[in-house]
Amino acid sequence: MTKPELPFKDEDELQRALTLGENPESSTDLRYKNLEIACDDIFKKSPTLDNKTYKNAILEKKYTINLEKYGEIHLIKDIYEIVDCLHSAISGIQQQAPGSKRSQACLIIGCGPGREVIPTIETANILNRTSSHGKAIGEIVINDLSNKNIDYVREMIAEIYNTREENIHDINLKFKPGDFNTIKFANKKDMFDIIEAFWYVSCEICDFSSKQAMKELQKHFYTKIKMLLTQKGRFIEDYPYANEAPSYYYTLLAKSYHILREKNLLPDLRDQVILNAASEYEKETPTNYPYHIRHLAFNGIHREQMEKYGLYEQKSDITLYPEKIISDCQKEYRQLFGSYNHDKSNPDYVGKKIIEFFKNYEKIPSLLRQLEMIINQIYVYPEEHDRKFKKTYIWGKDKR
Repeated sequence: MTKPELPFKDEDELQRALTLGENPESSTDLRYKNLEIACDDIFKKSPTLDNKTYKNAILEKKYTINLEKYGEIHLIKDIYEIVDCLHSAISGIQQQAPGSKRSQACLIIGCGPGREVIPTIETANILNRTSSHGKAIGEIVINDLSNKNIDYVREMIAEIYNTREENIHDINLKFKPGDFNTIKFANKKDMFDIIEAFWYVSCEICDFSSKQAMKELQKHFYTKIKMLLTQKGRFIEDYPYANEAPSYYYTLLAKSYHILREKNLLPDLRDQVILNAASEYEKETPTNYPYHIRHLAFNGIHREQMEKYGLYEQKSDITLYPEKIISDCQKEYRQLFGSYNHDKSNPDYVGKKIIEFFKNYEKIPSLLRQLEMIINQIYVYPEEHDRKFKKTYIWGKDKR
């Protein structure tokens, strides 16, 4: 029998992994049967999936979930990560680069419905107020493949901040819809001190038509990022972490690999692919296409490839996502962070609550301490086989 590729040592390990997540208590999106249905639907028209078809599926709202509702449970962890990464990146840049060598600009790739936009603006505001090296971030460029997402985020910002001015806290906002790999920027290099690609954006730079096509597309993506970074600039991205066994993404990778092998699909890529089948919670939103497919990077291999592109790891962290908020903490949580169920003009809408929360903190360290305290108090974490780990990287042009 064919020996499995990474991260499985042998066929026995793969077979053991296939038994995980099949009990009634496990998430329904880990069930082998559901992932098989997802695979059949994704590949019903063709045994491969080129970049154009993949992008069209995203634009048609396939391979998409309602990130506001789905991600609301770990909103505080996401905010912490954004604040921590931006603070770490800007601190490093300001210490190493004189003002003339900085652009004071930040690019968000793949903003989606804008979950990271408000925390990024508010974090930039604190960084600017407390900077002793000139303004930290004076411009934020917001990109997404979808024009509709860009329009949605522009309207969201207008309603939350109650202004049509595309300047918030003396930070200029620009909107740039389109495929990052193909759109042109005003200058060809040295444009951004910070480039963000949160929420698995890098996993969706995909061309499943062949291993070579995938490699060339990703090379173009990362070399363009390097070109757009200032000399001491930082690129922030995250990936599902599948190296922890047992865990959610480890199990998902094992089952995706096995299904693709049984169906003789993606023979040179299937050890790097995760299928997704929507959970019952996600299916509550009927407009969502219930399946997804992503490319997965592995620690050593990804680091090696990034170094070939001229990007070097500056920092990395592994995050465990919570399963739910403790019942007794629900009221306190809503008071602090509101709900997505409200209109955006409502004071209890999440975006407005985030702004109010940030106003309480003059400096980033005290903000991070408070977020960490809340995280430690309110969350319940899943059992081993359902644990979702994510790895976040900060890359730069300089070797550490």
